[in-house]
Amino acid sequence: MTRNLTQIGLNKACGLGLLALSVLGVAWAPLQVQAQTEPSAARVWNETLLDAIRNDLARPTVHARNLHHWSVACYDAWAAYDSVATPFLIDVNVEPIADPVARRQAQETAMNYASYRLLWNRFLNSPGGSSALMSFYQTFTEAGGVNSFQSTDLQDGPAALGNLIAQRSSLTGPVTAATRPTTTPTSTTRLRIQICSLNRCRATRRLCSPTAGRAST
Repeated sequence: MTRNLTQIGLNKACGLGLLALSVLGVAWAPLQVQAQTEPSAARVWNETLLDAIRNDLARPTVHARNLHHWSVACYDAWAAYDSVATPFLIDVNVEPIADPVARRQAQETAMNYASYRLLWNRFLNSPGGSSALMSFYQTFTEAGGVNSFQSTDLQDGPAALGNLIAQRSSLTGPVTAATRPTTTPTSTTRLRIQICSLNRCRATRRLCSPTAGRAST
């Protein structure tokens, strides 16, 4: 009798185990499909930007500012088509897209254009600009971007939204030689540079001295 009860219990346990495995299999399938999909535009552009920073000079404040502005641009491109989120920098009236596939495509397109336009502007005259610009263009075109499309009219779709976001983001932050095209310095600018250099020399007189680095006699 005890043996029969034990066998019945084992059969029930096996049945429950098989049911649990089948349920987990159904629940795991969407996760597997999601994991096998291509990375988002934000991820691709993040890697592209980090690679450009590696090939540039070590300028923490400049790169931190560019990373922040690029992150905001990507967020705004994503939030503009979301039914709940609100863009941080821009104030646009774009109808939310209910279909998740169409919404994802619109967000990816807007992020692609916003990233390309903004980062091109920021790295145009940077020390590692040549290789960075080539990398930006390759990433942009591989995602379906068309460089000749310059519209910022929201009626023209997500690409125009991306261009508009980049335009607004490019006006954010101070204008420096590291982030914008350089111009011929004025006399006032040269005077400020000389004053800053003089103060720096006073603070580190030994390093700035003409005899710095010479062996003592």
